[in-house]
This record gives sequence, C-alpha cells and structure tokens, in this order.
Amino acid sequence: MVWLAGLATLLAPLVAAAQPSFLPGLDSYARGWTQAGEQMVEAAAQDPSDTEARLMLGLMRWAGGRFEQAGAVLEELLAQAPAATRPHLEALLSRLLLERSLPLEAEQMARRALSAAPNLALAQLTLGEALLAQGRPREAIEALKAARTASPDLAAAYLREGQAHARLEQWQDARQVLEEGVRVDPWSAEMHLELGRAYERLDEKAKASHAYSRAALLDPTLARSVPPSSTP
Repeated sequence: MVWLAGLATLLAPLVAAAQPSFLPGLDSYARGWTQAGEQMVEAAAQDPSDTEARLMLGLMRWAGGRFEQAGAVLEELLAQAPAATRPHLEALLSRLLLERSLPLEAEQMARRALSAAPNLALAQLTLGEALLAQGRPREAIEALKAARTASPDLAAAYLREGQAHARLEQWQDARQVLEEGVRVDPWSAEMHLELGRAYERLDEKAKASHAYSRAALLDPTLARSVPPSSTP
C-alpha cells in the first residue's frame, strides 16, 4: 500500500520509547497471526497516551480493509497531535479518503497537509491522484511533479504523472516520465504497460512490443490489456 511510503517519516516524531509497546503485536501480525497481533496492539492502545500503539492499530485496521474504523483512529490522533505531526496524519487521512473513493475529500485533506508541509511527498502524490480521479489531469501533473521532486524514489508518482500526460495526449511527456519511472521501479508491470501505450502512440512499434511483453511477464493478468498486434 502506498501509505507505507510515509510511515517512516510519520512514526519518527511519534515514537518516543526505545521499545514501543506495539512491537509484540506487530511481530505476531507480520508472522500471519493477524487477529492475535491486532488484539495485542489494541490492548496496548487502551492507554490514551500510547500514541504509537494507537497509530499502529489504525494502520492494521486499514490494512484489513476496515476503512471507517481506521479513519476514526487517525482522526482521534489528529485531534490531539502536535503541530509537527499533524501534516503527516493529514496525509495518511487523505490517502485513506482516496482509497474510500472520496477524491474531493482526499484533495481537501491533502491540501491541508501541504499548507503546513509543502514538501510532503505522500500528500503531493495523493493530491495528484485525487485530481486525476476528478478528471483534472493538468492540475494533477503539477502535484505529481512535486511528489517526484520531494521523493525521487516514489514510483507511483511517475506512473500517475505518465497517465495524466496520456489523458492529455502528451505522448512525448508521458514517454519521458514513464521511462524515468521504469528506471526507478523496473518491476512495475503497470508502468511498463503505460510506457508501451506511449510508444505505440509515438509509432515506436519495437519499443512498444518490448514494453508490453515486459508488462505481461511481470503480471500475466495484464496480458489481456496488450493489443494482439503488439505481442511478439
């Protein structure tokens, strides 16, 4: 999940203990004992001052698809958060709103985060995706470029910016950003698929065929998205 990209920067100002209370539960969760792990974290989160455990509980609920419960935890944390932490929580909440198919609300929350932390890559990425979901690709490109600048290794920003350029039929621009994207994440099947489409529009058939083949190899379910004439 993309929100993991912002987890390290979010936890840094929150985690004060050398041995956070949620670690045993997180270890169980990671080993596949998800229910037991979440119960252990939930027990630790009963302490209202244990910010780390409450945050981890929210993220576990998010990972389990219980978006409303996750949002409630994050909103409680946001209401009590110091100024330095608020933008990171707002970025996570904006991401959650986007996953709940609420792009307008996600845009508003991302802008709140960016008003205090303009270089927060996760908020820029989410803003760009929210704008793209609303059919506003020109505005999305600006936010996605900012996300790439703030975090050059954030592969999703390259993919979404490439898609935004494609919607505007700016195929050279799409090609350029997607070529950069496959260098950042050569294992992204969707990135190769979008690059193949850009090559095809630019009448670079050999490159399109190679990109499509790479996409299908990385994710066989994408094979149906590859034009038959482009298959070697």
